[in-house]
Amino acid sequence: MADRFNPKVRLLFAIGVMAVAFGDSRPAVLLVLSVFLASVALWCHCRAGFWLTLLRRLRWLLLASLLLHLFFFPGHTLAGIAWLSRDGLERGVVLCWQMLLAFGAAGLLARTTSGREQAGALVQLLSPVGRFFPPAGPFLALVPTAVGLLPEVRRQTALTWAEQDEVLNRLRRGGLLHRARAAGELVEQLVLA
Repeated sequence: MADRFNPKVRLLFAIGVMAVAFGDSRPAVLLVLSVFLASVALWCHCRAGFWLTLLRRLRWLLLASLLLHLFFFPGHTLAGIAWLSRDGLERGVVLCWQMLLAFGAAGLLARTTSGREQAGALVQLLSPVGRFFPPAGPFLALVPTAVGLLPEVRRQTALTWAEQDEVLNRLRRGGLLHRARAAGELVEQLVLA
């Protein structure tokens, strides 16, 4: 259903959600924005698995952010323990909520718009900048090319990781000479990468 909207509208929607999420940290605003984003996700036929995958991928970032705020944010103590901050916990929860909204909007954009469409929309949105700053033109022309190369970069990275895993497996077994050759190959791959 989201295909009916122009990619520029989808890109502006994602940027707008991020701007509102980080621009106003009141829980009431974040709650309204969450309901709005969830309704857009339902309208785009994003299932609950989308949000669970997002949470699974962000779990360590969210946990680290929450713990850093809990331990290092100044404010009132939590449960009488001097090194735990109640204000930090509140701020950490709000920041995690903001990050989830921002990543959710970006995930919806990625799910409903291809990389080339996103690049084209970005070029169109930034084209007025080229009138005031002439060097921006060549950069904007390169954006679709760079986005188009991302699948190849992803494929090459996967191949490199597979090669390194193979060398590491050889490094774990075999005699001393076999292990020394494998270690040399691993160092060569790391230096030449």
